[in-house]
Amino acid sequence: MSYDRLMQDAKQIEKSAAEAEYIQRLRLAGRAGAMAVDRGEIEAKYENCAQPLF
Repeated sequence: MSYDRLMQDAKQIEKSAAEAEYIQRLRLAGRAGAMAVDRGEIEAKYENCAQPLF
């Protein structure tokens, strides 16, 4: 598998992790009331975190 493919997969993992946390926070916000959820903040948290190990 090429390095570019590994990095592409790593970026997809980051996106999936950010999306999962966003959905979870939305659900919690719905239960808690007026808690704001910032998707950009969550995406920034996961940006450049996933790195292929080889």
